[in-house]
Amino acid sequence: MKKVILLFILFMLPSTSVFAASSVVAIKENEIVAIHLEQNNKVITLNKGEDFFNPKIFDNKQFVAYQDLKSNVYLSKLNDPFDTIFQMSDVKSYTLYGNNLIFSKSEGGIFLYDMSKNKVISLIEKSKYYYDELTINSQGLLFAKKYLIREYSPLGIIQYDLNKKTESLIIDYIPITKDDIGMDPSIAKLSTNGELLYIWCEPNSASQRMDGVPLCVYDVKTKEFKTFNQIKMLVYPDNLAIHPTNDDLIAVINGTWRMMNENKQLQLFNPMNEQIENITKPGIVAMSPSFSQDGTRLYYSAGIEVKDQYTTFVPGSNQIYVYDLNTKKTEKLTNDLTGFDFYPQEIENEELLFLRFDKDHQLSLVRRENKGEESIILTNLLTTNFEVYGHLDSYQILSVKY
Repeated sequence: MKKVILLFILFMLPSTSVFAASSVVAIKENEIVAIHLEQNNKVITLNKGEDFFNPKIFDNKQFVAYQDLKSNVYLSKLNDPFDTIFQMSDVKSYTLYGNNLIFSKSEGGIFLYDMSKNKVISLIEKSKYYYDELTINSQGLLFAKKYLIREYSPLGIIQYDLNKKTESLIIDYIPITKDDIGMDPSIAKLSTNGELLYIWCEPNSASQRMDGVPLCVYDVKTKEFKTFNQIKMLVYPDNLAIHPTNDDLIAVINGTWRMMNENKQLQLFNPMNEQIENITKPGIVAMSPSFSQDGTRLYYSAGIEVKDQYTTFVPGSNQIYVYDLNTKKTEKLTNDLTGFDFYPQEIENEELLFLRFDKDHQLSLVRRENKGEESIILTNLLTTNFEVYGHLDSYQILSVKY
């Protein structure tokens, strides 16, 4: 009898009690919202009144961190409107580590906010250096770009061990000389196992940087640094997708020139043996690849290449596709001729969320069910400050946690 009652209770509970739904946070003008997909796409305002950006949802899907243009970082509950539990000013960069928030300050130093103790701990004391581009692996190795505050001079990329409390410079900044343009390395992404740190090998030239740089990798275990000159990429995080289970595989948008409508090929790349598999054909440009949660599918946006023209987000020019890594087959998923579809993110049941610019250049968030039905679940997302040369820094306005 007790078993029957228990089964009945489990059956009657909302779906969120049995299966954790994907969490979604998006930025609108002067507003940050959470979208509860399991509650008929219910939208809750988390905070309002500032120019918010860069949301990151915690793994437990109960909290979200984000910044504003006044250099504040916030921590809010996902299920409660206007429930900000932490705020810090003068923040340069931040990253998430378990249930902790790690952040750097413009005046120097790196700090950890322990949510369980409601306490800020100093990891690296304030000094003449500040740190940017923070990212961390599950072993407690923190990576950051280090600068000398007074001259705003980059020194290179450091590794800080949270357990040993030691800092080491792992990739040097190379200054410009009369014979060489040098290198100003920046952090791209970490592999899933946290052992491969992908680096943009940027030259000391803003114009060259805008037209594409080599991809590099630093092996955390062997301390080997390798440059892949066959991979030239624009320095956008969504041009690089990390495989969720195979650390010897990434997806890249390979191609120089700053416009996204020319010379942008989607490829699978093995950083160990440097093998390349072309996914898109010549004459097709791609953007914003992302893997499915099990790593068997690769989603991306693609359209016909337009050479020698400055075109941005032309309605009907880009659709969403999926490539099956097992069958090697590609399927077209969207066919809207009035919008520009990009930045696909998988959620439960092989459903997708993606962004769509309409003919009036309004940005919407679209939900696609696995049978192909689409619904717009949020309109008028923020695009100001994050759009350049036919690219939108989508991660600055949208965070999806499976």
